[in-house]
Amino acid sequence: MPRPGLCSSAALAGGPRPRRCHHPLTDTPVTALTPDGALVETQRLINTLVLNHATTADLHPVTSGEVLERLEHYRTNPLFPRSQRHPDIQRGDMHSYYAPDDAAATAVAIAAALRVLCAADIPAAADATRWLTERVAASGRTLHPAGVVSVGGTLSPVLEAALRCSRESQILPVYRLRHRTAVHSTMPPANHNARASMLPTALWPEWFLRLSPHHPSGRPAAQRTDELLAVACLLAGNTASIQAATRLTGTTVTSHNVFTFLADLTRRSDCADVLYALILLADHLDQYGTRIDYARRRALFTNQASFIDPRCWNDLQRRLRSTHAPNVAHAQCWIFHTVTGSPPHLGHPSLAPAAGAQRQ
Repeated sequence: MPRPGLCSSAALAGGPRPRRCHHPLTDTPVTALTPDGALVETQRLINTLVLNHATTADLHPVTSGEVLERLEHYRTNPLFPRSQRHPDIQRGDMHSYYAPDDAAATAVAIAAALRVLCAADIPAAADATRWLTERVAASGRTLHPAGVVSVGGTLSPVLEAALRCSRESQILPVYRLRHRTAVHSTMPPANHNARASMLPTALWPEWFLRLSPHHPSGRPAAQRTDELLAVACLLAGNTASIQAATRLTGTTVTSHNVFTFLADLTRRSDCADVLYALILLADHLDQYGTRIDYARRRALFTNQASFIDPRCWNDLQRRLRSTHAPNVAHAQCWIFHTVTGSPPHLGHPSLAPAAGAQRQ
């Protein structure tokens, strides 16, 4: 029978039915820790992350082979800390739910974790954790950035950011935008649909010309790149679907157009920082906004057939001594573009595109 105040664990020696230890517990110096405190949570997290998923080969850079042998013995024979059973009796308790009762297991777990915790920045921490997320993914579990939290329960924002960034090269470009893996402040996507009112349908020329991929001939690599870039900027850190993003920006590009464009961006060496720039632009818009409500302009003017009276246009040409070649239909298209930030082809059907001679 166990005795109150005395250790009820089995003595170190004594055969298959050993006597109890009966060491006076009141004589043992201890430091009390709250069950839900930071230290207990950290220990649980380290054990869960490292001991659950790492293989012996993964941990070779951490310690010697002898220590790893002790760790492997512990992993194959996990023993519940309060168990009264003899060590020779194998139990099915998962080692990750309790602090290891083997010093080697604790040492290896902490040493592996410190390589991450001591990293200089989030990209370096992502490099240090890539083996862990790749090990989890190799087990057959689909591991998207949103699923890294399930690797070890509740994670700190910094560790979560490192785990998200560790998956950057393995995920689709649209998810890289949503989870902001191109920047250090990666975070779960949220609803940023309000950003659509700050974006024109076609991205501003100052940004479009710098961020667009081009052929060696100098021609754009994709048609309507300015509209695709505006959609991509809205997707940065956002939960909105691509279809919703195209609708909110007022464009008619398809989801396939967006996927193909973003894939091309990530394959090209001259576009390595485009996703980074789009995320920073999205952050700037979210923080400071714009003076123009483009959503309001699109709602007001997209269905409007006329923006200037032909007589006023002719009078303006006469007063400015301008050529009469650009007729009023051409003027309507470019006024629509200037007012709404949308390309002329998205305007009212009566806003006919200009002919070749008119463009001159």
